[in-house]
Amino acid sequence: MANVANLPQSCHGLDNFFHKFMGMENLIMSERFNDVLARIRADVNAATADLPHLTIPMEDLRLLIQNLETLHSEREELRRKIDQHNDVIEAVAVFIEAYREKYRNYSSGGVRPSAVLRREVRMIWAAMNGHAVATDSSF
Repeated sequence: MANVANLPQSCHGLDNFFHKFMGMENLIMSERFNDVLARIRADVNAATADLPHLTIPMEDLRLLIQNLETLHSEREELRRKIDQHNDVIEAVAVFIEAYREKYRNYSSGGVRPSAVLRREVRMIWAAMNGHAVATDSSF
């Protein structure tokens, strides 16, 4: 169990542990998250003055860290899915426009080459499968 009196100092250690464990050197914490941490530290300091004998189980701290890690990974996965879905929507829109043009030109005797439509279908496939750039050599 960690003593509440020592918690504000150990919170800094937890921040460092969290950064190292999550590989968060590439992640910049938001101002809101930092504000929440500052408020928690202030509340702990205030509680320490009133209740110096109060302790917080280390298992509770580990559970909080685990929940933060889970939320962070879920958020990143959702961001990746949003980017992927945006790519799919864009590729489908291009395909639909090309298909519309093909049949618009068909009535006047000109047909858009099928190779262009195949390329656009490949772009849709690439976007749906998480590929950033689709080239003919990747198929």
